Amino acid sequence: MRFLTSRTLFVSAILAAIVALAYSFDVVRVGSGSMRPSIRDGDYVVVLSPRGIIERLIPLGRFVQRSSVVVFTVEGRSGAPGLYVKRVAAKAADRVRIAEGSLILNGSQVSDPYAYYETPAARRLDVWPSGEAEKRDISVPFGSIFVLGDNRRGSTDSRTFGPVAQSRVVGVAVLVLRVPHCGFHL
Repeated sequence: MRFLTSRTLFVSAILAAIVALAYSFDVVRVGSGSMRPSIRDGDYVVVLSPRGIIERLIPLGRFVQRSSVVVFTVEGRSGAPGLYVKRVAAKAADRVRIAEGSLILNGSQVSDPYAYYETPAARRLDVWPSGEAEKRDISVPFGSIFVLGDNRRGSTDSRTFGPVAQSRVVGVAVLVLRVPHCGFHL
């Protein structure tokens, strides 16, 4: 019986070491209110990032699903350079648009429980794309995702800088660490 317990412990330790070597967990501080109320300005997000051979065997794109919160980089586009934290609204080959605050995906209105608007009027005014293209869906290119901030009227996201290449995704958020907002900073 003792041999079995030691063996189980040894196997568990080996599996834990493999996971620790295969993935990294990073902590990212959120610096805007674009994901409010789900994630607030000043909160920290724990991000899972596969690395090494695991990244080649199981690409990060396999972890990225609709409604996943991802951390990614944007450079050379109309957004400010740096890390962004947003929610995945659509994946490659999806067609997307927003009509009166409703997310339209592949021609059908989909449940969008994370979308936040200050008022019902603000929701009705949210239309994307606007102008002549208002009734036209936008296709997400292969190898890309379409991301939106939960605080739709206060977010710079794919409506501004376009779809995000999956190669720019740093990781998937697995935990939000809420920091009490006490009126002072350390």
